[in-house]
Amino acid sequence: MKHFYITRVGWVIIIAVIIVAIATPFLISGANYLQDKIAVEIVAVPEDAVINLNGQRVSNGVTYIKPGEYIVTGYKEGFDRMSYSVKIIDAHQKVFVLLSASSEEAKAWVSSNLSKYNSAQADASQQVTSETRNLLAKNPLIAKLPYENSLFKIAYKIDPSDVSGESIIVTITASEQYRSMAIAQIIDFGFKPSDYTYEFADFTNVFTEVQP
Repeated sequence: MKHFYITRVGWVIIIAVIIVAIATPFLISGANYLQDKIAVEIVAVPEDAVINLNGQRVSNGVTYIKPGEYIVTGYKEGFDRMSYSVKIIDAHQKVFVLLSASSEEAKAWVSSNLSKYNSAQADASQQVTSETRNLLAKNPLIAKLPYENSLFKIAYKIDPSDVSGESIIVTITASEQYRSMAIAQIIDFGFKPSDYTYEFADFTNVFTEVQP
């Protein structure tokens, strides 16, 4: 009768195969969970605030979500509830939840943690500035807007169809006969009208004399 012995190297290989077999389903599950998602950082003050994105509970720190529009809500006992909408574009974004104190105990906590609020507010301002720079770099026309005279008004809004948030729709408020003058004004600013998408609305002249 023959006896078979497994060497130390053999045991290592067998154990490695078993570990891979056990881990593979978890790795696949994790990959599926992260598919189409990006990492964004939730910055909450206080850190233990209850935070929801579109009704789904998230924690302070890094979380993985799909790009898109979100309603951010935050609350904690003793603090005012907050809610706002935000468009998540890329992994460089931070979502800020800075709660205002309502109770005396919460106000005392805020007084002792002002540095946390100041740091988060500085980060938020820097992010807004960066987003504004990107928007201006892609759409230099907005540096001239809004522009208004007695015949027309030219302004802009963010194009909701562009998930990057960096495209605009030029809004022209003018009577039909003056819309070409608004386009001519854009040319006079030094820009090509064909570079932009437009939305037109009728113009009401507030200077028109009211008949008795």
